Amino acid sequence: MSMRRSFFLIGLFFLVSSGLFALDPGEVFPSFSVVSGDGKILISPDLEGRWGLVFYEDRNETEKNNALKSYFQNQSLDDELVALVFIADCTDAGLRKKIWENQLKDSSRRMGVTVYGDWNGKLKRGLGAVEGEAFFYLIDPEGIIRYFKEGTVPEGDFQEIQALLNP
Repeated sequence: MSMRRSFFLIGLFFLVSSGLFALDPGEVFPSFSVVSGDGKILISPDLEGRWGLVFYEDRNETEKNNALKSYFQNQSLDDELVALVFIADCTDAGLRKKIWENQLKDSSRRMGVTVYGDWNGKLKRGLGAVEGEAFFYLIDPEGIIRYFKEGTVPEGDFQEIQALLNP
């Protein structure tokens, strides 16, 4: 392989792995179907007409945005207007699926909200999500992304996100 082609492939790898292709504010959130550990299904149309606070996390990164999760869980959010959505990347569960389902159920009980799994990776691909990272999206009632952050959302952004919810 030529040196030029090697550099091109290495550069392409870093662009893809850095989340460059992740969706940004102003773009439409992709359609999805996710399933909780106890079999509850959440599909895109379930969020229509509501704001969505969507946490999409690698199973090893579920702690990254605990401060933001707590912040919004302690707000008096109207379920008719705002949906808190917790989704774990479960694409590599394989033969451990039953164990992962139980972990999702335990997380749901502990957090007081349903935690869903992206079992087939369709949402992960649609978001351009990368392995080993946490993602947060604020989606407006029309399905448009209004805020996005890969990694930990800084506490200084909590008020900004809150303000976007109350235009």
